[in-house]
Order: sequence, then C-alpha cells, then structure tokens
Amino acid sequence: MRNPDPDPKSMAASRNFVALSAVAIQLGVMFVGAILPTPLYPLYRQAFGFSGVTLTLIYATYVLGNLAALLLFGRLADQIGRRAASLPAVAVGIASTIVFAAAQGTGWLFAARALSGFSTGSRAARPRPGSPNFMAAAIAAAQPASPLEQIFSVVPPAH
Repeated sequence: MRNPDPDPKSMAASRNFVALSAVAIQLGVMFVGAILPTPLYPLYRQAFGFSGVTLTLIYATYVLGNLAALLLFGRLADQIGRRAASLPAVAVGIASTIVFAAAQGTGWLFAARALSGFSTGSRAARPRPGSPNFMAAAIAAAQPASPLEQIFSVVPPAH
C-alpha cells in the first residue's frame, strides 16, 4: 500500500535535482553556443579578407566581453535572483548569434564575439560565498573565482 503523503525531503531533493539539471543544461548550451561559430571563421576570413592578426583579435574580443560581464554583473544574481539574471544573459547570447549570422564585415564579428563573451560571463558569474540558495552553491562550486576575487584573495579579511 502506498503512502498518500509524499516525503517533503524527497520532494525537495527532486526539485533541487531538476533545478540543478536545468542550470547545467543552460550553462552547457551557452558555452557550446560561444564556441559554435569557430569553424566559420575561415569562411568569414575568406569572405571579408582579414588577416590572421585580425582573427586573433576577434578571438580575444570574447575575453574582453566576458571580463566586462564578470566585473560588472558578478553579483547581480544575488540581488535580483538566478532566473531574472539568466534570462537577459540568454537574450544577449541570442543577439550574438543573430549578429554572427548577419555579419557584413569584421566589425560585426567583433561585436558578435564581444556579445558572446558578455553573455557567457554574465550567466556564469559566481555568486557570493555562503549564499543560502542551493543553486548559488551549485554554481559557485562549478565556477572559478572572478578575476578581482583572485587578485584580492591573498589579502586576509579584516576582523
């Protein structure tokens, strides 16, 4: 005979597993989306006639967008919530894809690559340590410290 009342702990664990899976899938799709245009760069190079140095700079633009997002929005999710912070990041990722598809020159590629880095960086921003939110803890475990945290982590906290 089945127990009509489900166990609250098992229901919470199930919800946490579903939420963690959703975040993992979203992060995976965003990271794959960030590298998906890579095989197209030789075609862009041929069509737009840019040099190898320009191609390197286009690749580097991703890092600049990513760093800007981490520095500007690294803690935004703690203030507005994970879902509210992830939706704009996905929208920026979609915008990046549209810019790549509509590219008419190297300027478009720089913009698309910066948007791609910004999208990934804003979605992957690390929440503050000790956050009570399960998702924050899961994301924190999966992400390295932001560049500023790495720089200032050698300074002991004041007591």
